[in-house]
Amino acid sequence: DGINLLEQRNVVWRRQGSGIYINGPDKRQLEVTVLQADYPSLRFEMLNDAVRNLCREKNYRYDRRIIPMATAGTADIPDFSDVIVYIASSHPLKPLWLAEVDARCGVMILMDKHPGYLALDSIYIDGEAMVLQALEYLYQHGHRHIWYLHNSPNVYDVVIRYFAAARWAGDDVRLNHIDCHIAPGDDGYAKALSIVTPQLKEANDKPTALLAINEAGSQMAYQACIEAGLRVPEDISIIGLNDAEEVANLGITVVTDRQKDFTRSLDVLIKKRIYDKCGENLNMKIPGVLIERNSVKSI
Repeated sequence: DGINLLEQRNVVWRRQGSGIYINGPDKRQLEVTVLQADYPSLRFEMLNDAVRNLCREKNYRYDRRIIPMATAGTADIPDFSDVIVYIASSHPLKPLWLAEVDARCGVMILMDKHPGYLALDSIYIDGEAMVLQALEYLYQHGHRHIWYLHNSPNVYDVVIRYFAAARWAGDDVRLNHIDCHIAPGDDGYAKALSIVTPQLKEANDKPTALLAINEAGSQMAYQACIEAGLRVPEDISIIGLNDAEEVANLGITVVTDRQKDFTRSLDVLIKKRIYDKCGENLNMKIPGVLIERNSVKSI
């Protein structure tokens, strides 16, 4: 039963004729459960790996559950875990579900944008600022005709356009959003490649640079340029968001969060949840850093 399971995990112990007692955090192996939204993302997997590696280093028990982001309910939340780490994009989430996660020692890991209503310990990876940093980098290298590759228009589209209007007013800067039309269940890489490649081939006025919004997009953009007969960076430049080994091997310049910053922040929040469960909420922001490689040419 439940008590036996907690006893096996050394969470509680029994004294004959006296009762059941709870062991303190210093007397047992702590448990961290990852709830990962069912959104196909290499980035989510990399964040999950960082949680797992931290658990291995600290000797925490690690578990993971994939849950439906759109229909997440309280049944998806474990009955017991010292800390729950929920990895998701910043799509609207059910406040009551989040309140239950919070009550059960939840830490929220968010990408892109931090909703102002969220009263929960969180790590916010500032995707919007990373996009703008990448655009500014291209601008400083002389690029005035940029395609940014993403799925159907979202918050990035609005942020980019407002930024361009405010920052480059009066300059002849052209920003074109290339919609890759990726739907749930699609092979996103193949579909995006089939859309971007012919547009690059057929454009009479080709862009000088591409901005890819994630690590898979960076790889796809590079392949699309090859198939369109364009050399990187001699004919066209590429900058991406988020890093991965495959992206580094291609020599693509990126704006990304640093894994050590994320791991350090996660360690702080896990310890807070374990030892200071009633403390004030912490919202920790991870800034982006530029990693220059060989994919952007000054013009």
